[in-house]
Amino acid sequence: MIDTAPRRFERRLLWVMPIIGLTTQLIHEGAHWITGRALGYPVIFGLNAVTSPTPMTVPDHILMSLSGPLVTIAGAVGAFLWLLRRPSLAAYGVLFFALFMRLVAVGLSIFLLNDEARSSQLLGIGTWTLPALVVGALAFMTVIGSRRLGVGWRINVGLYLICSVIVSAIVGADMMLRS
Repeated sequence: MIDTAPRRFERRLLWVMPIIGLTTQLIHEGAHWITGRALGYPVIFGLNAVTSPTPMTVPDHILMSLSGPLVTIAGAVGAFLWLLRRPSLAAYGVLFFALFMRLVAVGLSIFLLNDEARSSQLLGIGTWTLPALVVGALAFMTVIGSRRLGVGWRINVGLYLICSVIVSAIVGADMMLRS
């Protein structure tokens, strides 16, 4: 374990998390939008959802649904690899937010299927297969990253609370902009 998390750096991470969270969310939704447009569909961009007012084929729906999580996972893997080579609290923040957003999305799938659950169901492999794989992989990388950096439970709780506020603000802003 490398002790690279002095208190001032931990506090700085807490302040930079809103930027990491909003950027990650916009890139995630942007991937959905780019995929939908590339497939030739009219798509409506929102802070928390990208939709097409026209029906999509099942394969196109799967591609558009998975594009956001795939880009989010790619960013998390990149942050994880960076973190393994060079200790970085910002990389840990990217990793933590990716896990947080996909975990929250899985929890909300009880009411409305998230990207991975919807795609998993459309692929016929069981609703919870892809969500479990994604969250499991992200959790594994986040735990390894936390241990490598020596990030303690207080900072992780702080990150959880900040991420909760970030996601709530994004969802609330999206609802206001759509109304």
